[in-house]
Amino acid sequence: MGAKPSSPLRSLTICAVTAVLAIATYYLLPSDMNELARRTAAIFVVAAIFWATEALPLYATSLCIIGFEIVFLADKGGMADILPMHSAWPTNAAGQSIHLSYKSFLTSWSAPVIMLFMGGFLLSSAVSRHGLDRVIASKLLRPFSTSPTKLLFGILGITAFFSMWMSNTATAAMVLAIVAPVLAKLPRSDRFHRGAILAVPFGANIGGIGTPIGTPPNAVALGALRDAGYHIGFLEWMLMAVPLAVLLVIVAGVLLLWFYRPSKDIVLPEIEKAENLDGMGKLTLLILGLTILLWLTSKVTGISDAAVALLAAAALTALRVLDKKDVDNIDWNVLLLMWGGLSLGSAMQSTGLVDYLVESSVITNLYSLPGPWSGFLLACGVVTLTLGLGTFMSHTAATALLVPIVMGLAPGSPVQMVVLTALAASFAMAMPVSTPPNAIAFATGDIPAASMIRSGGLISIVACVVLLVGQGTIIPMMLSSPQVKRALTRRVAVIVPMTGAHADKGELQRNGYALAESQIRKMKIEVRYFDSADHGNKLAGFVESEVLPWMPDLIVGPYSSEEVASVGKMVGQTPVIVPTANVDELTQQSGRAIYRVSPPMQMIAMAAADFLKAVQTQMAFDSILILSEDSSYGKSAVASIMGNCIMRSLPTAKVVTFGNGQAHEAVFSVTPKTVVLMVTRHVPDAKALLERLADHPLRVGFAGAFATPALEVGDYYRVTQWGDDEDDPIAQQFVEQYQALYQSVPQYHAAQAYSALITAGNVLEQAVMQKVSVKKILGTQAVATPVGQVRFLDFAGYFNQNPTTAVVQQLIGGKAATIYPKDQMVMR
Repeated sequence: MGAKPSSPLRSLTICAVTAVLAIATYYLLPSDMNELARRTAAIFVVAAIFWATEALPLYATSLCIIGFEIVFLADKGGMADILPMHSAWPTNAAGQSIHLSYKSFLTSWSAPVIMLFMGGFLLSSAVSRHGLDRVIASKLLRPFSTSPTKLLFGILGITAFFSMWMSNTATAAMVLAIVAPVLAKLPRSDRFHRGAILAVPFGANIGGIGTPIGTPPNAVALGALRDAGYHIGFLEWMLMAVPLAVLLVIVAGVLLLWFYRPSKDIVLPEIEKAENLDGMGKLTLLILGLTILLWLTSKVTGISDAAVALLAAAALTALRVLDKKDVDNIDWNVLLLMWGGLSLGSAMQSTGLVDYLVESSVITNLYSLPGPWSGFLLACGVVTLTLGLGTFMSHTAATALLVPIVMGLAPGSPVQMVVLTALAASFAMAMPVSTPPNAIAFATGDIPAASMIRSGGLISIVACVVLLVGQGTIIPMMLSSPQVKRALTRRVAVIVPMTGAHADKGELQRNGYALAESQIRKMKIEVRYFDSADHGNKLAGFVESEVLPWMPDLIVGPYSSEEVASVGKMVGQTPVIVPTANVDELTQQSGRAIYRVSPPMQMIAMAAADFLKAVQTQMAFDSILILSEDSSYGKSAVASIMGNCIMRSLPTAKVVTFGNGQAHEAVFSVTPKTVVLMVTRHVPDAKALLERLADHPLRVGFAGAFATPALEVGDYYRVTQWGDDEDDPIAQQFVEQYQALYQSVPQYHAAQAYSALITAGNVLEQAVMQKVSVKKILGTQAVATPVGQVRFLDFAGYFNQNPTTAVVQQLIGGKAATIYPKDQMVMR
């Protein structure tokens, strides 16, 4: 839209009112909103008012947003941590304080969509400078000058076509310059004169939706989607948007002819022939043609749209098609506006403001509506709000404000709603100030404001009705091409040890994952495996550099406790489902997006204590000895076992600890009536304990190393997270499928890996269907798996835990059979 006239007094008044509203927003927001989200909301208020009123130039507001974000949100290079705080500092999924660097607010300037638009602006400048636009437009319009109806549709169609590739403003100015001499010869009282002029801005506004570079709202939407992992290419966007643009050009033409029907005796003069192209014009045509070809074939060539735009920019400047003055004169203000919008959206996501808005009662009640009504009403609200804002403020600014919120409203599948936002913004064309093309047409003096409002308003409404009709059928169908399907595929990153010290356990997990992957493939879920090797407590760096750039929706794994602890301290937005590791120090803190399929240590200890209580009379023991490795795992297990034994009035346990690899040196003594609980994750230590206690009848291995195939030897009892003979149809089906595929009996590593990936698949499918976040589904969904019903709850000081219990197996000659709680303790 054109800049609003603004006196210094008006600007100062708006700035003062905005400051008061921003401060009020900061202090009046609910107390449970974190500090950075509270500050971001205040910045959002400033951006919304300044962009709507243009008290400052639009690009100046964007620069202010960047500055405010650095000062108020960044504690690395900013002042966020030294300013007074009104609420708690936010924490990430690992329970640690969020630290934002000033660089995170500057990187949006180098976003691919900014580069794409910069290249598009340079191409548009070259096309205009060397007359390519006038030559092509003149040749295309001449055949339409034989009748008023043809001319009006020709103006609409050709303006729309050029607007797909050039600035809407430049296109409107160019086409008006070509048709103005023709229309000037018509009687000014003829209604068709107005209709033909209005066809220019309306065609430019409609045509802009056709390509990613057609109008900035498209770029803002695509940039936000790309950041969320949805890569929609140039051709894919055109396959969706061009048919819609063609339909709306026809609709606009019919409505304009209805409003401004030409008189029967009207005679149209011939459109003047443009001059031929010179050498630079032909070179521009060649570069333009090759650029469009590369954009349309990016999926084949593998060259990104942004890279193509930069190559075109390089060719135009290196071959002297454009000079320094041309580069200086492109719409840098629009690029700055887009930068501010992308940065604001990123801040709203990273500080948790969007999540807070989405979880409000209004949105929750909306999603509770039955059937498709929640999605339809949400689409109506998004389109109506976008149309309202876009009518009175910059389309780019309106889109930049709304897209981050819309992304949060439909986190399971945001593409549809974000596309609706971008398209609805372009359809806001009712007022002279709605878009620059409208302002150009109004400036001719031939269009009364009432005429533009009446016809432009009706076209806007009809276009949005078409959007709402098509949002549930046509748009999803157009976005269902093979290329876009791949872009919309949900992703699960599986971290598993394929090499290194835990490779043997990793192989068992891979078997379980592979079986699950074959069953979730129909859910449009892509699974990629990442080798955790021997990264150990340094796995976080590997995840940050190798896993997160792939943008997974969920991470499954890793294997060991120290790896989970490492990853859990740095993973933010991406939830992690852990199949096996017991990391109580990690899962006993709230705010972490770690979801554990394996029972908590407390549940395993509970199963062990319940077992001992049930067999106390039969075994006739009078003392308990715990032999435990000296580690955080061992200490957690000992504390849980002793607590559960006390609660069940079992004999007080004595504890003997040993270092890693030193079980053979542990000093202890036992009597025939002593139950020995052995706690270690290391197979050599477990074997040493079993050998030292070979003649002792009351040996109980506590999960860890004792639940592995390497310890399926001799006669003893073991507490394990799963038994292959569990009396459950789903578990039995899994065992049968596993045996048929691998010709062996599955072990608990495989069972829990299978269960974790099956859970991930079901969670992602439900998140897409219900259009909610993955975290929300993880907190509510129950999935039937071989290890029981997996559901994640907070209980007994644990968070995001699966409250399944362990089982006790009796091994005789190395053959295991579940005896507890199966069959009420029938022991062999």
